[in-house]
Formats: sequence, structure tokens, C-alpha cells
Amino acid sequence: MDSAEKKLKRKQSFQQFCRVFFGRGLIVKFCLGVAVLFVFVAIFAPLLAPHDPTEVDTMNRYAKMFTKGHLFGTDKYGRDLFSRIIYGSRTSLTCSLLSALWAAIVGSTLGIIAGYKEGWIGKIIMRYVDIQLSIPPLILSMTLAVILGSNIFAIAIVLGIGAIPGYIRMAYSNVLSIKENDYIVACRLVGQKTFKIMFKHLLPNCFASLIVIFTMSLGLTIMVESSLAYLGVGLSEPMSAWGLMVSDGFGCLTTHPNVALIPGFCIMLIVVSFNVLGDGLRDALDPKLRGKL
Repeated sequence: MDSAEKKLKRKQSFQQFCRVFFGRGLIVKFCLGVAVLFVFVAIFAPLLAPHDPTEVDTMNRYAKMFTKGHLFGTDKYGRDLFSRIIYGSRTSLTCSLLSALWAAIVGSTLGIIAGYKEGWIGKIIMRYVDIQLSIPPLILSMTLAVILGSNIFAIAIVLGIGAIPGYIRMAYSNVLSIKENDYIVACRLVGQKTFKIMFKHLLPNCFASLIVIFTMSLGLTIMVESSLAYLGVGLSEPMSAWGLMVSDGFGCLTTHPNVALIPGFCIMLIVVSFNVLGDGLRDALDPKLRGKL
């Protein structure tokens, strides 16, 4: 196959992906727009925020929404909620992305090793997965957060540890079905090294499933990070975090609902958006589902 045919094939594959992905309807386009918007806001937070999110103004506590200079009002310390929402998106997305990236690298590597080598190595890795899955994820995350600390990198490590089993199981199941294919057997027969077979031939064939897991884990880790902050074992003041904002506003939910409901709505919106996008990617990347849409 020459280069022109390869380019044509890639172009057709991309067009088919777009047709299936965007063919799911308005909901996918809306969720994609929401995700892009939050990423944009997180990147340009210093330019978009009208106030310092940590600036305290006790003379302006619990200002109502649409008050001059405070679009979403203020919290119990007089801090601008709109600015804290903007910086909170940066905190949540940074934690989520860091944790998902390192969990994907570690989990995919262990899953490929377990699936290809099997034997005692595979048994040890998969028993580790079983042990971790037997522990409630939130309890495990709370315990690790207390041990490792409450800075953004420690929380990313905690969230990543909780996400590793999903990547291991996905990579493991994919490798078990792929490694008996003729081209993998041929690679072994010609004497290719195990490392090259695993990461040049097996890993690319797992990408579709791993990308879906990665996308869905972004929403899950944001939800867990917010839960930890709400429970007081995650990110701490004065850092802007949506979970912290919900926790602060819970006590005044009946009198000043905007303090808790606005960050809560942001959490719900971004989690649902990432999950819908992950579901759409699954349909678009799975050859068995492409013909149904």
C-alpha cells in the first residue's frame, strides 16, 4: 500500500469517525461544547476572573447574584464566587487530567504485561486489582489523601491510584484476545523482543478502548476530587475547588443557595459531559457499533 492509499484510508476512517460521533445528536455536540468551554476557562482563568479568588471582603459577605461587580455573588468571606468558579475549573481539570494520565500509563502497562505474560506475573497483577476493587473507592481515596496530604499533586496521585484497576482490566482483556492473532504469532516466530511486541503491536490495538476509559475517568476523578474536598480530606483553603465551595455553602443552603448550587451544577455538568463524550467515543471507535449509526 503506497502513501496515497494510506492517506485516503486514514481520511475515510476519520470521516467515518466524525459521522458516527457527531451523528449521535445534539447532546454530544452540547457536551463537547461544555467540555471545550471549561477547558478554555481553566487555561485562561487569570484573564477571565474579574477578582482575586482568595481576596477576602468581610464587608461584602453573602452578596446576592448579579450584584454590581459580583455576577454569582460572594461567599461567607466576601470572596467573589464567579472568580472562584473559574479558578475551581482549573483545579478540578488539572487534578483530573494528571490523575488520568498517570493512571493510564501505569494501568495500561501493567494490563498489557499481565495479559501477554500471564503465568505468575499476570496472577499477581490481577490479584492486586481484585484486592483494590474490594475496597470502596471513596474510603480508599480518603485514607490515601490523609496519608499523602492535600496539595494538588498528592490528590492527583490518590485519584490515579483509584483509577488504575480500570485500565489494567481493559488492557488485560484486550491483550488476551489480540495476542493469539496471526501477526502476533508471526512476530514471536521471527524472534521479535517481548517489549517490542507489547508496545509496538499490542498497545496500539488497545488504544480505542483505553481512550474511552480515559475520557470517562476524567469525569469520575472530578467527582471523587470534589467529594474529598467536600468531606474535608482533599484540597484545602484558600485554594479554589468546587467541592470546597459546595461544602462551604451547605450550611447556608436555605438562605444563600447560590453559594453551593452553582459549583454543584458545574460539577454535574462537567461529569455528565465527559461521560457522554466517552460513550460517544466508544461507539465511534468500536468497529462493531459503527454500522449501527
